[in-house]
Amino acid sequence: MSPLGGHLWVYLELGFWVMALAAPVVLGAFGLLRLVKVQVAVVVGLEVQELAVAG
Repeated sequence: MSPLGGHLWVYLELGFWVMALAAPVVLGAFGLLRLVKVQVAVVVGLEVQELAVAG
């Protein structure tokens, strides 16, 4: 087996582990962003309602 082939497998395995470890982190980050967006939308919606009622 050539050294390059051996290194290729190491890189593939490293890449797999990086993906496996990064996927939940990335998904969690996207989930948090969506939650924040929803919360901001709710807060803004409430403020708009209050302004409409006050106005």
